[in-house]
Amino acid sequence: METVVPPFSFAPALAATEPSIVRARYGLFAGGTWSDAEGGVFTTVDPATGKPLAEVARASADDVERAVRAARRGYEKYWRKLRPSARAKHLFRFTRAVAERAREVALVQTLDAGTPIRRSREHDVPQALATLFAYAGWADKLAWAVHAGERTRALGVVAVAGAGTAPALDAACALGPVLAAGNAALFVPSDSAPLAALVLAQASLDADLPAGVLSIVTGDARTRASFLDNPGIDAYALRGSREQCVAAARALAGTAKRAVLRPDTPGLVLLCEDAALDQAIEGIVTSVWLERGPFVPDATRLLVQESVLEETLELLAQRLSTLRQGDPLDENTDGGPLLSRERRDAAEAYVRAALEDGASAVRSESVLPEHGFWYPPTLLRDVRPGREAPPPCAPALPVFSFRTLEEAVARTAGFGPVGSAGVWTSSGQVALYLAQRLGAESVWCNAYERYDQSAYAGGTAALRAYLHT
Repeated sequence: METVVPPFSFAPALAATEPSIVRARYGLFAGGTWSDAEGGVFTTVDPATGKPLAEVARASADDVERAVRAARRGYEKYWRKLRPSARAKHLFRFTRAVAERAREVALVQTLDAGTPIRRSREHDVPQALATLFAYAGWADKLAWAVHAGERTRALGVVAVAGAGTAPALDAACALGPVLAAGNAALFVPSDSAPLAALVLAQASLDADLPAGVLSIVTGDARTRASFLDNPGIDAYALRGSREQCVAAARALAGTAKRAVLRPDTPGLVLLCEDAALDQAIEGIVTSVWLERGPFVPDATRLLVQESVLEETLELLAQRLSTLRQGDPLDENTDGGPLLSRERRDAAEAYVRAALEDGASAVRSESVLPEHGFWYPPTLLRDVRPGREAPPPCAPALPVFSFRTLEEAVARTAGFGPVGSAGVWTSSGQVALYLAQRLGAESVWCNAYERYDQSAYAGGTAALRAYLHT
């Protein structure tokens, strides 16, 4: 059974873009210069339309080797010899250069990743800048961030594979601690949305960042594998699926390279009967369908206490009817397309299988664009308990019920590892009880994905990962 709710309509309010905001072709950025790749090019696609957006260099193993050598020269000749305070000045100047290109970064991310312009401009780019500023401030305080007064030493050359969920913020969270710790960084953005990272490369030229300290090497899975096999890197960082992290760990086992791996682990939202429902509904919609950060696991399940289940589902259905999907450049748009055709197909397959198993779905009747990788936000009820969580970034939310807090904890344990959890309750005692027993990496009370930017993406723990201590 499927219930459909009618949408609202709004007059379009499109953000202005210049024709040259996206180049026709992008090369590799290594050693402070742009160059073509021996591996040829691949085409990045606008997910909102499905049309080609730009040609991007695909790095071969030889291209990777040249980039690693350039990064080593930059590290040994410039970056390693600088005093921490001088490195901090460079990073502050780099961050200011990114800030001067903030509008360009937001527009390019929206075009390349389908992120609604309001989200890009008001959340992702400001958070990216705050992250870069925070880590620039740590660059001359590493001795106190790690062990009070002790001397610290950088690892050397670090290759970082980007996640691509929120490209600008992803790049900032990945590069901030690496550069602040005194390493040269080789960043490999997602091949689905690489353009925002390439704008940061241009900002590094604007800021006169020493050549080789920051390189952006675009490519596909083979490009990432080339970094794993390259003896010139000292560390490899990845945030991805458990399968990707396991494969990377096996490739690095027995080598001197440090592995900084963070597997994606689904998150969840738990709604208790004493929660302020109006506030909770808005928080759930925001955390599940509107805000997906690169280092915070997706909220892929909703657990609701049985006494308020029906009211919660009714309010969620009403809220779904107001979500607006459409042109990501439209200021009124709430939700954009999925990043790729593969993700859209995975979301469709998951919902279709759930419906065949007897689940019911509620989703908006909003008319989606004819072309592009679109899928409507979907609420699933009566999902078979054994069914796995939705695919990464799928806009489908299965809802489960519980009677007691003990049952909620037991049900959560049955789901497997939990990355993050949002607990909605008016009782501090209940929030603390659940936080201690859910086994999640982080727990928010009456919120989800809310953090102090100076501690974001690991804070000083992220710095320690890229230092010899």
